[in-house]
Amino acid sequence: MEKNNLEKLENLMWKKYKKQISFQQLQKEFLKNDDERIEYIKTELEKAYNEKNGDSVYILISAIYMFKLYSEKFSNKKYSVQKYYDEIKLLSPNNICPYCLKREVRNLDHFLPKTEYPSLSISDANLIPSCSDCNHDKLNSTEIYINYYFEEIDDAPYMKCYADFNDGDINFRYELVKPSSWDDDKFNRLKNQFEQTKLLKFYAEQAKIEYSRKEKSFRRSIKDSSSYSERLKFEISDLIADEEETLGINSLEAALWRGLNEDGEKLFEHIRLLPIR
Repeated sequence: MEKNNLEKLENLMWKKYKKQISFQQLQKEFLKNDDERIEYIKTELEKAYNEKNGDSVYILISAIYMFKLYSEKFSNKKYSVQKYYDEIKLLSPNNICPYCLKREVRNLDHFLPKTEYPSLSISDANLIPSCSDCNHDKLNSTEIYINYYFEEIDDAPYMKCYADFNDGDINFRYELVKPSSWDDDKFNRLKNQFEQTKLLKFYAEQAKIEYSRKEKSFRRSIKDSSSYSERLKFEISDLIADEEETLGINSLEAALWRGLNEDGEKLFEHIRLLPIR
């Protein structure tokens, strides 16, 4: 990487940020025109990503904003930075949205709104992989969400699932329970996030689908049993372990199977009374 040019660029942007130079002076001091600036940033970004040089990536992406290239010329296919945004999307394990832990990543969410924090609008530290639904719901929110880059939320279970058995039917309810190790601020932000995105209702609907996929297998597991059989217990225990390892302890699936495990005898009775099909 051309260290001198990058240092010069950083120094000029810092001066502009502190209002020591004007935008016109900034342009005049660094390369001749936007085409040259775009080509330089594009080339150096690729090098920085290959070298995993986070500091250089941050400087160069900030330069796109500082030179007002993001919404104008940098969106041109010739100079597209989509590949770098795609790299950020890949940061989410299993391509699952960190907000809902269910739907696929489709967008990058501005954790801090770009209307209020324009200087962070294309900073990778402010871009959170998200699904379309969570991204849309957050756009309409004034609340501050959990930041999945800087805050650990899978350090304790906060998701609880309850099964309601009623005349051969089964429905589910989800609740948030404050972990003893969390402070009120962190838990309240999580609650606000779930209320804004209506995730508890979504989880309840999805839980019924998840359960229906396993019901036939559960019926086989209780065959010739008179109580919550060891075979069914093992099957549900395996489901808990798999979901907690794959999606985390607070995924809707992990909470679902934990809840059914706690209601093992009721689950057994519910399955036993199901009509033969």
